[in-house]
Amino acid sequence: MALRGALPVSVKDATRRRVRRAAELKSRHAIAYADAFAVATALEFNAILLTGDPEIEPLEGKQDLEVEWLPRRR
Repeated sequence: MALRGALPVSVKDATRRRVRRAAELKSRHAIAYADAFAVATALEFNAILLTGDPEIEPLEGKQDLEVEWLPRRR
């Protein structure tokens, strides 16, 4: 969390709306629920999703999801 103050990042609550949208994404795509929640939140705020998770790749560009890719660990 030390980097949080240095980056333009904010923490969002798990509202019913976000939980429901994440559940809908999870039911339609082969992604973890946490990833679905991150996607749902990024879509709601029209934000760029910063990730290195390959599960997100099939969703990039869908529903206007913009992804910035972190280097993947090997």
